[in-house]
Amino acid sequence: MNKQGREVTVEIVVGLFMFIALLGLGVFTIVLSRENLLKKSYPYEFVFPEISGLHEGDNVFLRGMNVGRVQQTQLEESKVTVYVTLDVPLTLRHGYRIDVVNASLLGGKFLKVYEGPPEAALLGDHVTILGAQPSDVIEALAEAVDGLQGMIDAITQGQGTLGK
Repeated sequence: MNKQGREVTVEIVVGLFMFIALLGLGVFTIVLSRENLLKKSYPYEFVFPEISGLHEGDNVFLRGMNVGRVQQTQLEESKVTVYVTLDVPLTLRHGYRIDVVNASLLGGKFLKVYEGPPEAALLGDHVTILGAQPSDVIEALAEAVDGLQGMIDAITQGQGTLGK
């Protein structure tokens, strides 16, 4: 082979290698992002008074199983709209509840969906789905400590049966 033929062969091999590397990178990006491109998804909108640190990409749980992700949060005048995509359709009944839950004391949030009691009537189509006011674990813990401190103060002042 002449010199020009070898250069063309090397360029083709390098180009083919780069194409395979980029294709592999694309596949791994899709796999690691955990996006289901071929699966059917169901979009929903939930309206909350506040979301207490819920972010795009946080998980949505139904009956203890991860069934979707938060796609977008949008701040509006007196509410926050949370757009989610789920892998399964929701059948919400009267008495449903959608909570923003702490993933751990270290941080992180997720949505927990309770569809409502099985004997309750189904919600109609095109109903605004309202989420519950999130509870703050640290705030609840502070209230518990304040209550405990009040009990200890009452005991040290001689109030109540234990104080006497």
